[in-house]
Amino acid sequence: MKRFRTPLLCAFAFSALMLGAWFGGRKLFAMACAAPDIGSKMKLLNAAAALGCAEAVAERGIVNMQTGRPAQAWADFGRVIRHSSGYPAAYIYRAEIAASFGNLRAALDDYNQAMLKMEPYLRSLAQNSQAQAQARARGSNLAEVSRGLYGRILRGRCAVYARLKRFGDALVDAGLCVEIAPEDWRGYAARAAAYSFIGQDARAAADVKTAVKLGADKEAYLRETEAFPPQARKLAAAFAPAK
Repeated sequence: MKRFRTPLLCAFAFSALMLGAWFGGRKLFAMACAAPDIGSKMKLLNAAAALGCAEAVAERGIVNMQTGRPAQAWADFGRVIRHSSGYPAAYIYRAEIAASFGNLRAALDDYNQAMLKMEPYLRSLAQNSQAQAQARARGSNLAEVSRGLYGRILRGRCAVYARLKRFGDALVDAGLCVEIAPEDWRGYAARAAAYSFIGQDARAAADVKTAVKLGADKEAYLRETEAFPPQARKLAAAFAPAK
């Protein structure tokens, strides 16, 4: 019996260590979310990530994007994808970074992967009462989460298609974006940009007018279409009035 005792104790010790690391990572992540400044937040996120907290790695990637460190953000989202490939937002963020670097093929691949992951991800959310409670606490629901994620994929992929001169695909994505979220002006902005690039100025103008009615101003419009080719932005921006 003694010869089994040491391996068994080692197994228990390892399990306790892993469980402690998991709880420690979650605790540090919660502290990071409440941190008063970026420096403190990043220190806590680094510590939580070192303990294997996937949420901390994803949040660190977002902070790295927001603070102008795309290479570090790319590495963080790649790590999330390697360890949790069913998380579509990680593909979306990485696609946006790839597009900003001009790596359009990689961006398109990640947008496509995000689209493939969406349905199983949303099914898992629908079965997760805690996730739904968190969404309600933020004043949201599963339908809004779904529309938001799909819209971000479609608008981003639309811009990539336009830069690849795949205008038919760009218009399909923009049309789908408008269809799933008709009250979101950003879909109309994307479609206007796609239309203007192929010389459909009247249709672009109509979509810009709709975007303005839904709350867009010139600055926001230009910011939303900055991922499109310069020609598309120049033509579409001519229709965008100041607020």
